[in-house]
Amino acid sequence: MLRLRATNTHLYPGARLRVEGVEGLRKGDAVTIEFADMQVASARVLGVREGRIELAVAGHLTAKGTAIAAKRWLAEALEGEGTGYRIVRRLDRIGLTG
Repeated sequence: MLRLRATNTHLYPGARLRVEGVEGLRKGDAVTIEFADMQVASARVLGVREGRIELAVAGHLTAKGTAIAAKRWLAEALEGEGTGYRIVRRLDRIGLTG
């Protein structure tokens, strides 16, 4: 399974994700996201287009016990910083896939 490392304990617009071990992500990839507090959530890449990805992230808990609901996010590739993405916005129903 592919791994992403988040710069914070949860995702939000502006949060960064570093891809570990691969050059990029593809539609259908199953990934784990390791947050700054060492908690982990599963996710799936729902779509990839023009340097952007759509991620479906499962609900999870922070280390302090805060429940984070399952959400879908749009992220764009970081330029000039290696393999990584920046969260652009939360997606409700329509994203790259529809």
